[in-house]
Amino acid sequence: MAQSNEFVRNLLGEQRKRLTGAIMTHAEQTFYERLSVKERNEFRDKVLSSISQYHDTVLDILKSSVDDGFMVNEDALRMIAQIHAAVRKP
Repeated sequence: MAQSNEFVRNLLGEQRKRLTGAIMTHAEQTFYERLSVKERNEFRDKVLSSISQYHDTVLDILKSSVDDGFMVNEDALRMIAQIHAAVRKP
């Protein structure tokens, strides 16, 4: 089961990177240049801290799941993948 746990952690880490990239790419293509340097830094910090907080919560849920600390909810994984796919679309 530890191997599956590591798989889910890696999957979540990759999705985190894609989410961050999608948000920042969209910002850079649409409004980022209109922001001051201070506003850009604040925006970037807010995006990164919010995504990190969400990611940490998901990892905490993973740790506190039943029995040996791991349970795969295939429906939840599919829904997360669908959400991330939708976020990547402009």
